[in-house]
Amino acid sequence: IAFCACSEEEVTSVPGPPPRPKQRHQRMAAAAPTAPDKLAPGTGVFPLPPDPASPHQPPIQVLYYLPEEANAASPILFVLHGLRRDSSNYFEALMASGEPQRLGVICAVPSMSEEAFPKRNGYNVSVS
Repeated sequence: IAFCACSEEEVTSVPGPPPRPKQRHQRMAAAAPTAPDKLAPGTGVFPLPPDPASPHQPPIQVLYYLPEEANAASPILFVLHGLRRDSSNYFEALMASGEPQRLGVICAVPSMSEEAFPKRNGYNVSVS
């Protein structure tokens, strides 16, 4: 499940072709050893390590909700903020709705700050 709320003025084209899936999966796998080993149940935040191919990229902070009963088969909901960079508002509204708790859904809400990822391309393609 993926959700993104943005206005028409926030949509922009991304220069160049997207990475081939195989390359993207290899980069993601390379970043995995530096990710947190285990997250505590409940809500929290962790830094998503930068892509090894982009060592100067700052870490992306990820707000999360992990149900006590979560397991490898639990669904994951990714919530992506728009250009207003208001991930905490999305996360708070999501948690206040009670739906993640009711459904037992793991939630991940990455936050790409204006300072770390300036302008539209900073947000859209995570270029710092």
